[in-house]
Amino acid sequence: MSYGYSGRCGRANWSGALRGTACSRGIAIGLVQRVRVGERPLLHGDWPNQQRVLVTDVADARVLAVAPFRTLAVVAEAGGIGSNLAILLRELGVPAVLGVVGACAQLEDGMTVLVDGNNGVVLVLSEPLPSPVDGSIETVLACA
Repeated sequence: MSYGYSGRCGRANWSGALRGTACSRGIAIGLVQRVRVGERPLLHGDWPNQQRVLVTDVADARVLAVAPFRTLAVVAEAGGIGSNLAILLRELGVPAVLGVVGACAQLEDGMTVLVDGNNGVVLVLSEPLPSPVDGSIETVLACA
């Protein structure tokens, strides 16, 4: 499923565009929640109530266990099209871009990002976009 936006458009920070491997089709916009190996793992009660874009440093399917039904999209520093995480995300229909160098360093908790799992692009948005309606990535990017 693809999303577009109508009405007032947010502005994309093109200098903050990150690229990786498109591993699971779809487009999502949401707030970042980082989960890094070696840090205290998030417990179910720690996860925000709304869906988030999960940003991680590994392509291990176990990171999805943090909040599988609250994960809007996934961005990972490691992995590729054949990784366990990518395969699982395709089955779940969750957009994913893997192999994004420096994702955990550049994407901070609470940032609004657009994850384009069709083209392997992650855009940092300077302001949130309005609610999704039927459309395409072209509609979203035309607003940037």
